[in-house]
Amino acid sequence: MIFTPPPEIEFLERGFDISQEHDPDEAIISYAFAYKDGSELKVTFTIGSIPSVHVSLSQSSRLVAEVTVENIIDVSFQSWSGERNLRMSFKENHASTDLRVHYEPQASIHMASLATGA
Repeated sequence: MIFTPPPEIEFLERGFDISQEHDPDEAIISYAFAYKDGSELKVTFTIGSIPSVHVSLSQSSRLVAEVTVENIIDVSFQSWSGERNLRMSFKENHASTDLRVHYEPQASIHMASLATGA
């Protein structure tokens, strides 16, 4: 199964812009969400033999948080209790990883990874 991120229009309709890292010719799909307080949330997908997602949150051009996870297989837009987010699913050695990226009304990154028994 080849990973394909959601269509560009889905990001644009939700308030994201195409980020400077966006380069489909190099299999890099990247979007940014800018906030009035100077914060910026970036979500970047790298398509290839090992597809990955890189999420970063900066405030006034200073990096606050970032995470990269390989083996992404699915991205879905979700909404509940007034919050909008992206939920990512992974395969193989990252199957127990849960990544949620909240983009409205505020940006935040939530990641949990369960250890597997040896």
